[in-house]
Amino acid sequence: MFSSKQKITLAISVAIIITGIIIFAQATNPTPVKIVYKDWDPKKPVAADNFKGKVPSGATASATLYWTLDTSWTFKRVLEDDACFDIPKFKVVAKMNLTKSWAKSSPSKELLNHEQRHLDIAEYQARLLENKLNKEFGKKIPCSADFTETEKKIDEMREQSRKDTQKMQDQYDKEVKTNGRIDPTKQKEWDKKIDDLLKKTKRS
Repeated sequence: MFSSKQKITLAISVAIIITGIIIFAQATNPTPVKIVYKDWDPKKPVAADNFKGKVPSGATASATLYWTLDTSWTFKRVLEDDACFDIPKFKVVAKMNLTKSWAKSSPSKELLNHEQRHLDIAEYQARLLENKLNKEFGKKIPCSADFTETEKKIDEMREQSRKDTQKMQDQYDKEVKTNGRIDPTKQKEWDKKIDDLLKKTKRS
């Protein structure tokens, strides 16, 4: 049997433990952060207020633009006599992750152009991937066919495209920046290179 004092102490201890569990649960299961994206759009270039992310501790760059290639597809159903077919149509969109992208201060016109080119590179690679997917898989598939293996191949192509995009992004920064600063001459060279690639690479 517990005395009245022991019961009070026990009740307080239980209350502290329960409170601790609740606080721990809140700490380990935070409210998911809503990710906000901006699609590549030639009429809506990257702007200063697009950089909404928190600047990482010890960051040496002036700004960082986070990109992603968003792949989706739809099916067009075709009926031929007694046969049923689905024809996939792929779409790959280059997006800027506004939630993660950050800038230490209000970006200059020069810096905004530099970051815009990172998104332009992603758009170029998005077009390449979209064209490859439509060429490879944009054919008639029996409606009853299992799409599992095809999805695996699609994922492999997407991963390769992500690697190719990152490689080009790294090469761009390596050539344009010297000791962390943008070289105006090299920047102009890459501006032209990227513009030419976008003009030559049309979506299927």
